[in-house]
Amino acid sequence: MSISLFMQDPVLEPYGGEVFGMQISETAKLNAFFGMGILVGIGSTGFLIVPRLGKRNTCFLGCIGTAVCSGY
Repeated sequence: MSISLFMQDPVLEPYGGEVFGMQISETAKLNAFFGMGILVGIGSTGFLIVPRLGKRNTCFLGCIGTAVCSGY
């Protein structure tokens, strides 16, 4: 997760510029959506999922979700 947070700027902004013909100011606005998604995800995990499932089960669920999303 840490790598994706820091690599998002150098990857997403030039990609939007080259592929979609967006200007740098337009691609920078994409960071707001990315940041809000991260905040909502971390907040919902910390306040809604962990108290109900526990830390170990939440970690297991996260690993399964990551594997599924990665295509395994």
